[in-house]
Amino acid sequence: MKLIRSLMVMALILSFSTAAYAQRGKLEIGKSAPGLDIDNWYNAEAVTIESDKIFVILFFKVGYANNPPIFSLLNEIQTEFADEDVHVVAVSSESDELVTQFASQMERVVKFPIAVDRRNSSDRAWMKAASVSEYPGIFIVDKKSRIQFIGSPFDDNFAEVLALVANDRYDAQLMKNAERFMKPAENARRVRNYRQCFMHLDKVIELDKRIFANAILLKFEIILLDQHDPEAAYAYASEMIEDRQDDPTLLKWLVEMIVLDPRIAKEDRNLDIAMQAAQASHENSKPQYYSGYALLALVHFHRDELREAIEWQKKAWRIARPKEKPNLWRDLMSYKDAARRSGVIKTSA
Repeated sequence: MKLIRSLMVMALILSFSTAAYAQRGKLEIGKSAPGLDIDNWYNAEAVTIESDKIFVILFFKVGYANNPPIFSLLNEIQTEFADEDVHVVAVSSESDELVTQFASQMERVVKFPIAVDRRNSSDRAWMKAASVSEYPGIFIVDKKSRIQFIGSPFDDNFAEVLALVANDRYDAQLMKNAERFMKPAENARRVRNYRQCFMHLDKVIELDKRIFANAILLKFEIILLDQHDPEAAYAYASEMIEDRQDDPTLLKWLVEMIVLDPRIAKEDRNLDIAMQAAQASHENSKPQYYSGYALLALVHFHRDELREAIEWQKKAWRIARPKEKPNLWRDLMSYKDAARRSGVIKTSA
């Protein structure tokens, strides 16, 4: 799955991001982002750090050998997360002449603003304040204008944190607050003290149901796989479908777990509940998102409703972005192959 579900993995991301930088300077993860003080802009009008938008701010040096792959990566980010209102800005404190020449060379490649810092003021407010001395340095600013990542674009967890921030599933401070419940929940699960485990998980969920949606799904997993109680697990799943209509991604995760998780025995896969979750996820997703169609196709396929699976998968493939089409086409072909083998459609179809 594209988003991180494991509470422990999310804790590791948090510790990696904060341990390196949180106590090193005045600008810390969780603090409000400073503004940008810019002399000249290229590729765009002036950009202002504002709420309800996500910003990826790169501080770079023109002569850095890895600029081409970095700027290519940032182009991909600008494109991939356009629907999530992610905005990339690259800032250099070098001379206007040098940056102008660089911007001209990159004009056909770069699709985001390049800015010339005004007398190093932005560099001081961001890089120096965060005690980051190596370039390129990169910052992620969330929709509340708070810093959620300080580091390098080469950091292993940069892409993961950005994906979570873009989907409103990351808050460093909340995740730090949740740490005191995460480990006790894991320990209680290990010794099969499920009452204590659920008590700790409920405290995590109370912090933020969206950011800690993985804890909701983890409870379902424990009831089904650890306690071996399918009836109670699917009763909880039904409550999840009813209560979390505003989180189609969580419902997608639920469907994928029921249908695909190899730990679940065939007789314990409730495909009726999976279909309800898939329908709710589809109905509450944005109309242009292909994933709801593909999710319905997946459940129909596992219910041996092959014609329906093929039709929904066709719809997903038609509206998907070009880079997503190959995997969707592969699944469509596998559904058609299964339909041919079963005689549902003719061999030539």
